[in-house]
Amino acid sequence: MRNLAGSSGNNSTIDEKYPGIYYVTGEKILFPTQVIVSSRLTVEEHQWLKALTSKMNEATGEKLVLSAKGLSEKDDKDNADSVLQLALAENKELFKKLKEVPGMCEALTTLMKPELDAARADAKTEGRTEATTELATAIKRLKAGSSAEDLISEGFDADIVKSAKDVLDDITK
Repeated sequence: MRNLAGSSGNNSTIDEKYPGIYYVTGEKILFPTQVIVSSRLTVEEHQWLKALTSKMNEATGEKLVLSAKGLSEKDDKDNADSVLQLALAENKELFKKLKEVPGMCEALTTLMKPELDAARADAKTEGRTEATTELATAIKRLKAGSSAEDLISEGFDADIVKSAKDVLDDITK
């Protein structure tokens, strides 16, 4: 990297501040620039940067998940979640293997709990909306003269059809 800066003729310099992290400065450099060479980073000092690769190994993935699980501050958890999502997207097979490692599935579930809870809540809301719509449609169709058997044969849920019949029976009493 030093050769690249020296031979370019633009009076820029590259300083290695940490193994794998370079700062580029100079007259013609418009803004502060860092160059990160992930293969030179140490997991101990830069595990979150090291995670931003498609070549993560199992030990790094394990350490990352366990480290993220240990975070307590909301901002730290949110940042870790973002990095983990990127790491997961680039290392799907690795994370499939990590689910099989004792303790990892629980750690991953704990990390993903907010997203899982939100997905469950969305699914419940969607399910209730669909059931309500199907019930209203079944009531209208039964009221218009369709038989319960016809509705069930068309794909209506049998419990919803029964509930629709019960509602109509209660209304007509």
